[in-house]
Amino acid sequence: MKKNFWMGELVRLRALEESDAESEYYAITPDFDSESERMGDSISFPVSPEHMVGVIAEMSQHEPEGDEMWLVIEDMDGEVVGNLNTHSCNRRMGHFRYGIDIGYRWRGMGYGRDAVLLILKYFFTELRYRKCTVGIYEFNEASIAFHESLGFKLEGRLRDMVFTNNRFYDEFHYGMTADEFWERYGGNISF
Repeated sequence: MKKNFWMGELVRLRALEESDAESEYYAITPDFDSESERMGDSISFPVSPEHMVGVIAEMSQHEPEGDEMWLVIEDMDGEVVGNLNTHSCNRRMGHFRYGIDIGYRWRGMGYGRDAVLLILKYFFTELRYRKCTVGIYEFNEASIAFHESLGFKLEGRLRDMVFTNNRFYDEFHYGMTADEFWERYGGNISF
């Protein structure tokens, strides 16, 4: 049995550190991936590398609030490949949401899958949550395919929820229950 709960087969989840501002993932470069921002919410104004260092320094000082946390995803060599944040956590009702981003260079390598399975395991086995829901904008076909491959089910569609690229798009809601997670992954995943 693994001793570090936050380590999967390919990644480790950990707290954000000030030094992460120097990582390739968080670097502000001329080839910065604005499309990753669009997939999340919107494209922001350009910021300086110094500004980004300040933002990360400030974020690294924040303690998780309840079950809402910001985690860095790093590969087994310690390279930052993305981040995952949990939000809209409601212990009484037993449901939570998360957002994930894997840097463009590291997509398709299994890092996102490994990170999501770790966070689902934590919320379902340690915090007794019953349900996870994710919101995905209709133009984010990669995220839709990713979540369907994990076993999330389409539960609803909210029309005209985000404006980007000169038009409104719908938001799809995908969900997975703890029972569905254990039925799919119970004995077939090493924790």
